[in-house]
Amino acid sequence: MTDTTTTAADTITDADQLAALPDGSVVQRGGGLYVVFDGSLWNNGLPWSPAEVLRHRRTPVKLLYRPDWPSQAELRAEVDQLRPAPCNMTHTPPMDFAQCETHDETFPLGSTCRFHGREHETWLVYAEEADKQRLRAVTAEAATAAALDLIDDLFEIGDCELDTHGYCRTHNWQQADRPCPHGRAQAIVYADDDSVRALVDAAYLAAAEGK
Repeated sequence: MTDTTTTAADTITDADQLAALPDGSVVQRGGGLYVVFDGSLWNNGLPWSPAEVLRHRRTPVKLLYRPDWPSQAELRAEVDQLRPAPCNMTHTPPMDFAQCETHDETFPLGSTCRFHGREHETWLVYAEEADKQRLRAVTAEAATAAALDLIDDLFEIGDCELDTHGYCRTHNWQQADRPCPHGRAQAIVYADDDSVRALVDAAYLAAAEGK
């Protein structure tokens, strides 16, 4: 069985020794400090496994601090600075939202900051949000492609010819206050990506204005 006993300035060469260190311990590899928390070694907000920290054998890993060493006040203060700051959630009436002063985040009243309880893994929160955004983008692209395919099957080909009232004779569209849907559909299906975005934006704006 591996001896996991460690003392100050010990050089650690075994992953089991690193894994056995209590939370709050600090080790040094080269010019970097790593804080032990929940089985990982944290440096600049990123977690490393004991094996990853020990991977570079030419750079020794030294134990600098354990929580049960009360005499190292200066190092304890440095460790405290390395710990992630907790959420400071506030609400300023009459605003209908709350905010987290620590992470500069806003969120609905009655909810909490997305980093609450996960202050030590902010990188993972950001990674999850990036995955959600990618999923939304892929879903939107698939929905747009399906909608364009459906529009292509439904509209009648032919240039719109308007009479004196603004009605479309070609497609028998008799609402002068709204453009012929067949003409609009052709413009969308045969347009480039930027034109499609402009047409979609214009449709949303018209809907918001009640047109």
